[in-house]
Amino acid sequence: MIVLELKAALDFNLDLTRVTPAVLAGLKLTEIKRLGLRYGRDTLRLADLFAVSGTPDLELRIEAASTRLHNIGVGLAQGIIRVTGRCGDGVGTQMTGGEIHVRGDAGHLVGAGMVGGVIDITGHAGDFVGSAIPGAVAGMKGGAVIIGKSAGARVGDRMRRGLIVIGGNAGAYCASQLIAGTVAVLGTVGRDSATGMHRGSLLVRETDALRLPETFVDTGRYQLAFVPVLLAHIARFKPAFKTRLRAFTSSQRWVGDRGCGGTGEVLLARAA
Repeated sequence: MIVLELKAALDFNLDLTRVTPAVLAGLKLTEIKRLGLRYGRDTLRLADLFAVSGTPDLELRIEAASTRLHNIGVGLAQGIIRVTGRCGDGVGTQMTGGEIHVRGDAGHLVGAGMVGGVIDITGHAGDFVGSAIPGAVAGMKGGAVIIGKSAGARVGDRMRRGLIVIGGNAGAYCASQLIAGTVAVLGTVGRDSATGMHRGSLLVRETDALRLPETFVDTGRYQLAFVPVLLAHIARFKPAFKTRLRAFTSSQRWVGDRGCGGTGEVLLARAA
């Protein structure tokens, strides 16, 4: 495992797109230390910014992370990245496999455009979790994103496939324009959530202040057969969520967004 620890606070943003387990595994430690990164107007060696140690393999650990560290794990296909501390935008964007574990918070666009793999963030995340990357038509197409606390606006926007679980609250437009896939929020969602939803599922646990678009239809209260299977699947990723997930054993099911011919479903926790 290669360990990178920031030597000092960063004055400029740093793009870590090139720093992945697969890239580092093919290099010697001396070559890793000489790896060039753009920093402001300059190109610096990795070892100028980080204390670099360990043995190259398919695991990377980043210690004392900074919100100026962007694009951690972009395009990740294999291996494991572990991050301690807050990090910037783009964690796991367009990843196709592997795992990213962040013990702390992350910025915007977590898992945007991802196809496979797992992202597990213990803290908060910004806007556009699992959404489309700028210029793309569809968002997340596979894999799983688990956010331990809250997330910002447009979680799962234009998501096509996969699983997103938010342990706390989600912001406005959660599951907006959802094409398919599953978004589960164990807290509240913000205004205009599920707007433009085509298919897929949005599960919301805290519903007291929830106002769905008028183009959704209440189809009644159900104990749906697939829900226990889904909840068991989510609990495998995050066992600590298991107790709160039981609230979905009985759910009020709404269908829409009929304003765009959608047949998606919103399941509101109504546990007996």
